[in-house]
Amino acid sequence: MLLELDLTREQVAALETKKSQLDEDCKIALDLLDENYAQFISEKSRLQAEADEAQQQCDAETTARQQAEKELCNTKKYSDAQEELYIREKLKLWERRHRWWFRIGVILSLAIVALSICLWLYFGDSGYFGLLSALALPIIPLTAGSKIFSSDAKSKARQELLEDYHEQLKKVK
Repeated sequence: MLLELDLTREQVAALETKKSQLDEDCKIALDLLDENYAQFISEKSRLQAEADEAQQQCDAETTARQQAEKELCNTKKYSDAQEELYIREKLKLWERRHRWWFRIGVILSLAIVALSICLWLYFGDSGYFGLLSALALPIIPLTAGSKIFSSDAKSKARQELLEDYHEQLKKVK
């Protein structure tokens, strides 16, 4: 029985040694787990900060892109409006010029007819009706001025003005 007791004491000592060794291993494992957890937390925080920074950068880029698109749209609208204003003003000038040509032609025609009638009435000679052949002279301003009544002529003038405007823009650039 003593022998068994010695054996049991040896086993208890061996078990206690194993227990203390296991306790040390457990403490080392727990310390390692704490260290790994701390590293995990710091790595997670670093990655979260990088993700937040990337998200902020993405948001800033999106905002900048939207702003640029909005400014481009506004610039396009402004450019179109400016082009339309330029064309409208030039077309008004074209119409005014052609109205004057038409008026001059009408006035010259009326003047020739009135002069012929006045001379015929004053002198009583129908030979003054030969002045009516001068009605060919106002045909030039009348035909130039009559373009104001032609939608085809207006659209051609508008197209020419547009082409001139675009050429001027190209020269400026």
